[in-house]
Amino acid sequence: MSWAGIASKPAGAAAASASDAPANPAEHKTCVLDANALISGNTLNIHSYAEKFYTIQEVFDEIRDKQSRQYLNSLPFSIEVKECSEESLRAGVRYTARRTDG
Repeated sequence: MSWAGIASKPAGAAAASASDAPANPAEHKTCVLDANALISGNTLNIHSYAEKFYTIQEVFDEIRDKQSRQYLNSLPFSIEVKECSEESLRAGVRYTARRTDG
C-alpha cells in the first residue's frame, strides 16, 4: 500500500491495514515521501506516523501546479530534501532489477 493510501485512512486504521507497517505507528521515526503522496494531498495524516520526513529534489520538481505548491507550503511538518548516494542508488537499482527479473 502506498503512503498516499495509508494517509487517506484514519490514523488507527492506517497502521492496521498496511501490510508492512509495525503494529505501533510510533515505531516509524522517519518517512520518505514520494510525489504521489504530495500531489494527491494525502499527507496530513502521515505526520502521526513519523518524526522526520524526507524526499528528493526530483519529487519537489514534479510538483508544478499552484494548488499542490500551496498545499505543500501548508503542511504541518517540514520535509527535508536528501540526495541518494551513488552506493544507495546502485543498491536500489540492483534490488529492483532482482524483483522484476522473471
